[in-house]
Amino acid sequence: MNTTLKLQGTMEGNKPSEVIEYLTLRVGGISQPFVAYLKGNGYVKLFTNEEFNEWYCKDKEVTARDITQAVYDNDLLLERFVKVHFMGLTVPQEELMFGHLGNGVTVCDRLREENGDYLTVAHISYERGVTYYKTVSEEGKQRIERFAQAGNMTQSATQPHPVLKPIASQSEY
Repeated sequence: MNTTLKLQGTMEGNKPSEVIEYLTLRVGGISQPFVAYLKGNGYVKLFTNEEFNEWYCKDKEVTARDITQAVYDNDLLLERFVKVHFMGLTVPQEELMFGHLGNGVTVCDRLREENGDYLTVAHISYERGVTYYKTVSEEGKQRIERFAQAGNMTQSATQPHPVLKPIASQSEY
């Protein structure tokens, strides 16, 4: 599903460190506008447009969603937060990424890091065998196993050679 996070506009607040950002998260054909109120203290308050107007302009009590500046600065984490807390969507426990690093397919989780790199959770060999290196949810395992059984990728855009052993077609039996 295609997801885009777009900054619509920025406004400085009444105090020197206060910044208000108007954003939209688009998931498939659904758009969710929201407002981020950055106070400069390491935390960000997120609101719907209506909630923000009630809170900021009319000084009414509303429920803001508080996140850390670090979560706000990470597009992947911010997207996941908005999907769950504003759009009511469910998100997988892992954000698996499948890549070719020279021999087979390496599977990484974009939500976990180790030494500044995405955490490698599994490897799919050329023969389509799966080796797990880290704990993966049942949903993640199913996705990895499905890719190992039926998926494939090419080495690169200019090298159209398959990374995994091609699956024998039914006519070869």
